[in-house]
Amino acid sequence: MTSSADDITIRPPRPLEFVSLEPRRCRSWFPGHGVHWVQGMRANRADSPGSFVPCLITEVAIDGWFTLVLTGTEVANRYWTHDIEKLRVLLGEDHVEINEHWSVVHQRRSDGGATNYISVTQNPRPCVFEDPSEEPHEQLQTHGGFSISGAEVLRILRERAEATEDESSAPASRSD
Repeated sequence: MTSSADDITIRPPRPLEFVSLEPRRCRSWFPGHGVHWVQGMRANRADSPGSFVPCLITEVAIDGWFTLVLTGTEVANRYWTHDIEKLRVLLGEDHVEINEHWSVVHQRRSDGGATNYISVTQNPRPCVFEDPSEEPHEQLQTHGGFSISGAEVLRILRERAEATEDESSAPASRSD
């Protein structure tokens, strides 16, 4: 598919219902929000499901919805991203690819690497502004993922072990 300046449009905005245009404030890892480091890494592994497919971004709206056309087809798909400023850089550009399995769009560099990783989705969720405070497994539900240091993992495991020790050494209460 070839493109010209006439093929590329920017639509007027739709009312924003639940999305912040300040992606740095949002703490969500759900598709369409931040790209989690595991998501980016897995999207590029040869043994991982899904692969990058060349595409052309033909339309970007201020509310984050955009249209991309898979190269070699006339198939136009609508997606949403939280990070429209990064996406606008890719509007009409060459070497743009999408990995639909991992919900990532990026631009392939001439050296084979990639830049401008952007998380995308067809089913956006609301932003999450609260810093995560739950256990990591709970953050999967509230924030779409988590990323913590090894030291933090050790602290959590130590606290759990101490709590288990305290429970097992506490005298059993009797009820008569």
